[in-house]
Amino acid sequence: MKRRTTVLIAVSAVLLIAITATVVGVGRRRPGDLIAPRDAYDMIIDGTAVLVDVRDRGSYEALHLAGAILVPLNQVGANAARLADLDRTLIVYCSCPAEETSSAAAIELISRGVEDVLVLKGGVRGWIAADLPARAGSSR
Repeated sequence: MKRRTTVLIAVSAVLLIAITATVVGVGRRRPGDLIAPRDAYDMIIDGTAVLVDVRDRGSYEALHLAGAILVPLNQVGANAARLADLDRTLIVYCSCPAEETSSAAAIELISRGVEDVLVLKGGVRGWIAADLPARAGSSR
């Protein structure tokens, strides 16, 4: 009888953990997480995210990801409220091999209360390598 009670308690605990994990969203993305280019593209296409280029204007005009808005790193803090008002996940990107600039932008946004922000893994190079659309010139 004692063994049966122990097994029942163990099974109940596992079920409780599974239910709690589902409710709280364990495994969901956290603010500042990396996102793969293809996953980011899917979010852009379904309208749940917007790309934010945090490089300088010259880099943006030379080549940027299709549909991206330009908000250079030194202007991210001042534009945090405007970006949050877009009411979509912000996917920040740069051209740094290790996402240094875009990570700094994500940290700035998060510190200002904007939590729905992700960092594009591989930045411009990762996007191009995934054969996703990019363009030259000014946009928005």
